[in-house]
Amino acid sequence: MLEMLVLAFLVVGGAVAHPSVRCPNNFDYSVGRSCFKYVTDNMLLYDHARTYCQRNLGGRLAVLDSRRKLKATIDFFHEKFAEEEREGGVPTAWVEGHWIPGTTHLRYGNGKVDKRPHWMTSTRNKDTGKLFRWPTSSLFGWEATCIAVSLWKPGIPDLGVRASAGFYNVPCNSIYWTHALCEVTN
Repeated sequence: MLEMLVLAFLVVGGAVAHPSVRCPNNFDYSVGRSCFKYVTDNMLLYDHARTYCQRNLGGRLAVLDSRRKLKATIDFFHEKFAEEEREGGVPTAWVEGHWIPGTTHLRYGNGKVDKRPHWMTSTRNKDTGKLFRWPTSSLFGWEATCIAVSLWKPGIPDLGVRASAGFYNVPCNSIYWTHALCEVTN
């Protein structure tokens, strides 16, 4: 009888309920079994960001290989936008994955290939006025295969203004420095 009561509490709507993930207090949000930490105290090259996540948190750069993880990240970036903007930037972070040149596909750090990733919307270069689409080889060249995620402009749904958020490709370890988004899986 007790086993039946325990089973009744574990089954919710026909699916087995999983206990919520308990993330350390210094983590920012969780999705499924993963805890995420947006590292704002360092601007890093890609390889340094990967090493930071491994050595300091026992994790990896975030693998945003599901719409749910990406949406949670963009939602979190909406919360951080005003703070980052006051400091002269926008929420941006390295994530684990690489653009496959000549395609619009991403290969995530776990090997999964996404043929329809959520790339950043078209962007106009402030200096030249040229409009380019992500992924792009025209801005940094074909070696710009590393992936970052950002919220460049928050949306205002009531006014019909769409957010400019998603992935974009940049050089891995040369001219581009940004924050790390680390993921630890429980």
